[in-house]
Amino acid sequence: MNYNFQRVAAAISAFVIPSMVYAATLDTPQGVLGTIIKIAGFLGQLLMTLSIVVVLWAGFRYMTAGDSEDKVTDATKTLTYAVVGIIVGLLSFSIPGIVQEFIN
Repeated sequence: MNYNFQRVAAAISAFVIPSMVYAATLDTPQGVLGTIIKIAGFLGQLLMTLSIVVVLWAGFRYMTAGDSEDKVTDATKTLTYAVVGIIVGLLSFSIPGIVQEFIN
């Protein structure tokens, strides 16, 4: 299980670290805002993609649960967490607007 977590963390960092290169252009407020918009947009898209995959996984777990109440409960919890992830992903697109209000 720990090995799988390391693989997922390595894959995510392979996408996140290159997006941090934009931090080199932080000399103006517009540069800061542009960087925040790019990072928030990227992370929001990544979170939405992962959440949709988790929804599909929860549906698969629910369909294969059979009569086992424990498996149905686990699938329902997984689906709940995926929906929360989708909501957080949608909210991440509003972060640049909030930051812009504080900067201006």
